[in-house]
Formats: sequence, structure tokens, C-alpha cells
Amino acid sequence: MFFPDSFLASFFPTFLTTDYKRMQIFKYPDLILIEILHNMNYSEIFLMSFISKNMKKLVKSYQISRFDRIESIRYECYPNGQPLVYIHYKSSSERILKIEECDEEINDKFQLNISGKMIDFRYSDQYQCPVACCQPDDKVYVIKSLHDHFLDFFGDSVEYHFEAKYGWKSDYFIIPQLQNISICSIWYYRYGDMKSVENFFAWSPVFKRVYLFHEPHHQTENSFGPKSKLWQTDSIKIDQRNPDAPNVLHCFKGRQAFLRYGSGATFEIVDFVNRWKSGDVSRLEYLQIESNLVVEFSYDPVLNHIGVKQIDPEKTPPTHSVPKIHIEKDNIPNTDPITSHTYVVRQSDGRVASILVQGKKFYFGVWDKTEEEFLEMVE
Repeated sequence: MFFPDSFLASFFPTFLTTDYKRMQIFKYPDLILIEILHNMNYSEIFLMSFISKNMKKLVKSYQISRFDRIESIRYECYPNGQPLVYIHYKSSSERILKIEECDEEINDKFQLNISGKMIDFRYSDQYQCPVACCQPDDKVYVIKSLHDHFLDFFGDSVEYHFEAKYGWKSDYFIIPQLQNISICSIWYYRYGDMKSVENFFAWSPVFKRVYLFHEPHHQTENSFGPKSKLWQTDSIKIDQRNPDAPNVLHCFKGRQAFLRYGSGATFEIVDFVNRWKSGDVSRLEYLQIESNLVVEFSYDPVLNHIGVKQIDPEKTPPTHSVPKIHIEKDNIPNTDPITSHTYVVRQSDGRVASILVQGKKFYFGVWDKTEEEFLEMVE
């Protein structure tokens, strides 16, 4: 396998000398190959995988333990619609690729065959990583080809994330239905963005985890409808000013919800608990609501309208906690524990949910037990 000088000089300058002309990498002994790859960063290894199928197999075979440390691969998309791709491992990350529209004035490009498509690349000193260049009409095809290469190279055991930040609109850059994209984070600041965000969810597969942050200045009709694929997400985290825009508690059909509001949510919580008791909310196992207000929540009106039951204050109630569907940067694997003397019972199957009001937070934890089984755990 031969590497052109221009390619090696651009991406692997540490392996070159002034009179070096060609690298026959397959002629090196295994120990030297392992040492070469060990001293490469992820973006260099990633580029090596593009050279040929044999090179990709060689790199994978010598980097198994290193790849096992990868936790996620993330597409970070900013308002200009040109994603940066990062590898995340442990408490660190490394930028491995940028995707951008072609600049015809830049001449130092070369072509590589990616998943059957010839794609222009160049190296960026600014981003310290390779750049995949594409024409506007080819954006979706290029990113899909690169993503297919990720799956083949790094495997499907790695989590794949998509993050869009700072007033993003999906018409800047559309992410197609990519395999194994399980986590999605979107920051947006205007209700005018709602339509674009909703189109994004309609276009995408159902996610394992979604995080939404937005700061609307006024309420409009542009919100997520009750049939939005957003509500099918297993775990959702939303930070918003108004609890009713969108009304997560009324529409969410997943298992875990972490909500943060800039105003009270008394009516929404009463409606949610009463619907859960009647059997309208079936899959939920954990809910946490936090207030951004300076004062603590006053949930006496809530408790008075949802028909709570009480455990004898002299006894110790069981503690509810379940594994998080998505473990965040704090690496805490389980939900916050709920130890409460207050609970409600679902009419349809007799299941119990513990309710806890603590400072600025409201907790709701569903047990996989009937009231009789639940009370047997009380000490």
C-alpha cells in the first residue's frame, strides 16, 4: 500500500523526513505497525481507514482495545449547518471530522472513496481535523456515506448523537434517517423555529433520548402536536419557560422525563397525575420537574387535587430509583431516589407511584407493584 507524499505530508507529518518518498506500510512488522497506530490520534486513524478496505481491516484489528473506550460519536451542528464530528471517550473528546460546503477557491483537496462515493477532502489547520467538502445538493448523501463508514469502522455498539445549537433551523442541514442515531439535543430560541424542529423529528427515526432547550419570547400556535414523534422518545429532557408550550406532561408517551420550567406547573401536574391514575399514561416510570423560580414550589394545591394516600409517618417507606435510559456527563447511572410517605394508586391495575415534593423539585416514581405489594415493603 503506497501513500502519496502530499497525502502523508498533510495528515501524517510526524512520519515523514525530507527525503522520504513513499510509505509501504504493509511491509512493516506487526510491532512497528502497532506502535505507529498507537501514536496516531483518532482523526489520523479515521483517515487511514479511508485508504482501502484492507487498510480499514488492519486498523480495526490493531485498535480493538482503543475503540472499546469510545462512548459516543457526536454530530454537532451550528446555525451555518456545517457539522463537526467528535469522538467522546471517558471525560474527554476529540474532533475527527468537519463537513462543509465546497469552497471553489481552495485547491488543496483530494478525493477518497467513501461507501462507494467519491468525496473531496482537505485538511483544516483551524479545526485540526480533515474536512469533507460537498455541494449543497449532496449534503444528505455525503453525511449518509460518512455515517455508514462510521458504523462499519467503529461498530454499532457506540452511541451516535446529534446536537444542534444556537437558533438552529433544519433547512440549513438535514440529517437523514441514519442508523443508530439514538440521542438528540436541540437548542432553539424562537417559536418561529418550532416548525423546522418538528420537521426534523418527523424526518428522523424515534430517538432513545431527546434534550430540548428553548427560550420563547411569546406563545404562538407553532408547537409540537400530540402525534409528534418527539413524544415517542424513551427519555426526554426539556428546559423551557412555559410548562404548556409544548405541554410535555399531556403528550409524552415515553418512560422517563426530566423537565425544567421558568414558571409554575400546578395545573399541568394535577392533570398529569389524574390521567395517570385513570390509566391514560401507561409507560412512564419516572418524572422529575424542577422550577427555575427563586421561591420553592408550593404543591399543596397539587396534593389536594390528586387524591394522594399516606404511609404512617412512624414507618419508613421504600425508596424508588430506576436505571437511567441515558447517563449524562455526571455518570450517575440511576434516577434520583424518591423516599416519600405520599403515593397514588392507578385504578386500572392497582399500580403505585410515589410522589415527593422537595425544594424546587417534584418527583413521581412508578412502581412495578400493586398497592398491597408496595405496602409490604414499608418498614
